[in-house]
Amino acid sequence: TTLSASIVPSLTAGPDALALQPVSGNLFLFSNFVEDVSGVISQSGALVATLPTANAAAAAAFDAAGNLFIVSDQTRQLHRVDTTTAALLTSLDLEGFSSRVSAMAFDPVTGNLVVLADITDTLLEFDPTSGAQISSTPLGPFGLSGIFPGLLAFNETGSQLYVSKGTTPDSDSLFVFDRGTA
Repeated sequence: TTLSASIVPSLTAGPDALALQPVSGNLFLFSNFVEDVSGVISQSGALVATLPTANAAAAAAFDAAGNLFIVSDQTRQLHRVDTTTAALLTSLDLEGFSSRVSAMAFDPVTGNLVVLADITDTLLEFDPTSGAQISSTPLGPFGLSGIFPGLLAFNETGSQLYVSKGTTPDSDSLFVFDRGTA
């Protein structure tokens, strides 16, 4: 099936960040490149709510506790966001981070934040409470590079990480990384 993101009023340039709320199954859409728009739609494509701002969200994800987080394209900070007002509830500097983010996800095993740094083609892992960088994994050796956009998701157990990046014909692959989680 196909859903129209334009059901969110004034969202005409497509969403730049997307997060699935685990409990309701609703999709939170953020558009910040051409417009400053965000909204919530159901999985059937019905408008649930409009939010007053996108807060320059370049990536979005829910943590295991059901909190919505974004990484701002302007501040390069991790923000916890109110799901009904889009107000920024907390802000955290991410240590040693200055690249553009194209995707983010919370590791279901550790709870750490993993982001796909777009400019450097690197996976960065952060402690979501302190902002300390835990690891950095260049993706170039795996043949994964290219221009924006990027995608990143863990499977339910955290044993696999799925990554895709770029818009060229060579970038139509979804890379699956098996992870030791013991």
